[in-house]
Amino acid sequence: DRRTLRWDEAWLARLPLSSRQLPPLVDLAPRPATLRPEWQERWPALADARWLPAVGDG
Repeated sequence: DRRTLRWDEAWLARLPLSSRQLPPLVDLAPRPATLRPEWQERWPALADARWLPAVGDG
């Protein structure tokens, strides 16, 4: 649920895993992030790239 940033309990009940096994859900409102400094050094071509969290269509 993107409004509450919680995994859907009904779907979790159908799956053989818990919400602790899934990545945290994040708010999409903040501006895009940049790479951490250590990754900017490793991939300088991506140093100024903007990153957004992955979002499913369902």
